[in-house]
Amino acid sequence: MMGSNRFIYSLFIISVLALSWLGYTYVDQNKAQLKYTAAVEHTYQAIILAKYSETLVLDAETKQRGFLLTGDIHFRAASNASAAKLDSALSLLKQITSDNTKQRVNVHLLETAIRQRMAILGENFNLSGDRKDRVRKLETGQLVMDKIHVYIKTIEDEENSLLIERGQAKDHYQTLNFEFVKYAFLFACLFCGLAVLLLVRELRKRIKAQQLLEKSIMDLKRSNEEVEQITFAASHDLQEPLRKIRTLGTLFTKEYEDSLGDPEKDILTRIDRATEKMHLLINDLVDFATLLDTSGKTEMVDLDKTFQDSVERMARDGKFFKVNMYSALPYIRGQKPQLEILFNQLLDNAVKFKNPLRELVINVTYRMTEAGSLRDILKDKRTRRYHQVTVSDNGLGFDNSFNEKIFLLFQRLHSQDDYPGKGTGLALVKRIMTNHYGHIEAHGEKGAGATFSLYFPVD
Repeated sequence: MMGSNRFIYSLFIISVLALSWLGYTYVDQNKAQLKYTAAVEHTYQAIILAKYSETLVLDAETKQRGFLLTGDIHFRAASNASAAKLDSALSLLKQITSDNTKQRVNVHLLETAIRQRMAILGENFNLSGDRKDRVRKLETGQLVMDKIHVYIKTIEDEENSLLIERGQAKDHYQTLNFEFVKYAFLFACLFCGLAVLLLVRELRKRIKAQQLLEKSIMDLKRSNEEVEQITFAASHDLQEPLRKIRTLGTLFTKEYEDSLGDPEKDILTRIDRATEKMHLLINDLVDFATLLDTSGKTEMVDLDKTFQDSVERMARDGKFFKVNMYSALPYIRGQKPQLEILFNQLLDNAVKFKNPLRELVINVTYRMTEAGSLRDILKDKRTRRYHQVTVSDNGLGFDNSFNEKIFLLFQRLHSQDDYPGKGTGLALVKRIMTNHYGHIEAHGEKGAGATFSLYFPVD
C-alpha cells in the first residue's frame, strides 16, 4: 500500500513537471509565433507604404500634367494634397523600417529622391510658357522618377525577402504550437487514463482491505465471544469443582483427623495448597481475559493520585517501603480501574523482589518525550509525543537479557519456592499499557534493581 502510494505520488510529480515543461515551451513558442506574425504584418505594412508613396508621387505628377495642359489651379491644390499625404506616408515608412539597417538606407534614398521630385514638381507649377524649360524639367523629373521606382523596387524586394523568411518562421512555430498542443493533450489523456487505472486499482485494494478488515472484525468479535464464554466458565464452572474439592478435603480432615497419620495429613495439606493455587490462577486468568475487552469507558485520570492510592493500599496490607516522587504525574485519558491494577502490580512486584539486606526504595519520575528519540517500536504509533513515567527500585533486579520474557503470561525467573507468585502480574501490566495505546520497557541489573518505563500517548 505504501509502495503504491509512493508510485502514485512520484507519477504525479513527474506528470506535473512534464506538463509544466510543455506549458512553458508552448508559451515560449507561442511568443515566437506572435513575434513572427507581427513581423509579417510589419513587412506587409512596409510594402503597402512603399507602394502608397509611389502612388502619391505618380498622382502628384498626374496633377502637374493636368495643370500644365489646362492651367486649372485645382490641379495644383490636388498636387499639394498628395504631397502632404506623402510626408505622412514617408514618416510612417521610416518608423516601420527603423529596425532594419539596410532598409533605413533604402528609405533614406527614397525620401531624398521623392523630396527632389516634389521640388521639381513645385518648380514646374511656376514655369513660364517657355517650352524648352518645361521639356528640360520634365526630363529631369522623369530621371528622378526612375530612381524612385528603383528605390521602391529595392525596398519591396528586401521586404519580400523578409516576408518569405518571416512567413516560414511563423509557419514553423505555428506547426510547433499545434504539435505541442497535440502532445500535451495526448499526455494529459494518458496521465488521466493512468490515474483512473491507478485509482481503480487502489479502490479495489481498499475494498479488499475493507472486506478483510470486516472479516477480521467478525473474527475478533467471535473470539471475544469465545473469550467471554471461557471467562464465564473459568469464573463459575471451573471454580465450582475446586470449591468442592477444598470443601471435601476440609470435611475429610475434620472427620478423620484423629485417625490420620502425618503422611496422610501432608497429602491433604498439599491438595489444599494446590486447589488454592489453582483458584488464584483461574482468578488471574479471568482478570487477564477481562482486560482483553477494550470497550470500557475512558476518562481523564490523575496518575499522581492513582499511584498514591496504590502506595496507601500496600501500607494497609502491611507492606512498607520508601517512595521518592521526583515530579508530579500527569492526567491522561484512560480507564481508571485498569490503571489502578497497573500500579498495584508494579508495586507488588517491587515488594516481592526486594533485597532483604536493605530498605526498599521506589523512585518515580516523569517527563514529556518525543517519539523520534525512542525505540523504533514507538515511532510508528499514532502520536509523536508521550508521557514517560519511570518506576525504579533497588531490589534484586534481573538479568537484562530477560527484559522481554518477564512480560509473558506465567513466565517466571525464579522458582516458586524462592519467590511465591503466579507469573501474571507483569503480563497484566503490559496488557493494560496496550489497552491505553502505550508501551512498557523493563531494564534490570542483578543485585541493583529494576526500572520500568511507561509510555502513554499524548492526546
